[in-house]
Amino acid sequence: VQPATIPPRFRVPDDVAEEFIKLKTNLAIGRAQKPLRVIVVTSAKHADGTSTVASNLAIAYAADGSHRVLLIDAAFHRPALHRIFRIPRDPGLTDLLVGSGDFEESLKPSPIPDLSVLPAGRPYGNPTRLLEGDRLAQLLAFARERFDVAIFDASPILPYSDARVLATKADGT
Repeated sequence: VQPATIPPRFRVPDDVAEEFIKLKTNLAIGRAQKPLRVIVVTSAKHADGTSTVASNLAIAYAADGSHRVLLIDAAFHRPALHRIFRIPRDPGLTDLLVGSGDFEESLKPSPIPDLSVLPAGRPYGNPTRLLEGDRLAQLLAFARERFDVAIFDASPILPYSDARVLATKADGT
């Protein structure tokens, strides 16, 4: 059963919601000694549903009332979280990584309590290079201070190397 704090447009059938709660639980069990704080959600190719999985996993974490969650759109080639959450695409992650954005200004509240969204930001020619820079480490340090869980919605791994770079910085992929 989903909490009443979840707006109707984000509600899914209870059996689907239960699957995301199971996924969250399995992630916790798999890392009982050191909890997953930074998670990358990726797939092999486009249209495999990573934005749906990342969004619903973030909602599952936030809905339990004990996690402050940051959902980050790092699917630079086909960002979707700004459409899902009906927020502006920029400023966002690319703006922060090139040093032209402010973290507080880039964070967008979601209609889900305890869930903030960092959209992809402006298009950038070589996002892998951005992810390899020092600014991502700064962003992750800030996210770890302020949030209990950060979930990246990443580009697919077959056509792009973005998710591979993110995976090296995350606790789990």
